[in-house]
Amino acid sequence: MIAENMVSGRVLDSSTRQPIEFANVSLSHQNDATPLTGGVTDIDGEFLLHGVPNGSYTLTVSFMGYIDQKKDITLSGSEVKVGRILLVEDTQNLQEAEIVGQGAEGIGRGDVGIGAQADGQRLFADGD
Repeated sequence: MIAENMVSGRVLDSSTRQPIEFANVSLSHQNDATPLTGGVTDIDGEFLLHGVPNGSYTLTVSFMGYIDQKKDITLSGSEVKVGRILLVEDTQNLQEAEIVGQGAEGIGRGDVGIGAQADGQRLFADGD
């Protein structure tokens, strides 16, 4: 019979120590980046992966705007509690976004015009 294990932990922001909800948690065999199983953290930043056979794995935790964290673990017939995993903000990849508004020509008083462009093509019309 193959032993099935559980892996649990909690994901927090490294500076605020606040839980990170919806962080991605995946488990892959060591030396193989293909995920075997995974899930997301709950509102308290907690996760639980179950039904994992014995073996050596890499646990990867990721969330947009943070640097991925990896931890090698070995499962051998019991629950492995990895404890707190602290994610650090990835300030190098944060970029400035600029939003520019432009009035529409030919719209009279009381008319409402909403528009946007992507690659020179209009995405929304002014009521036509």
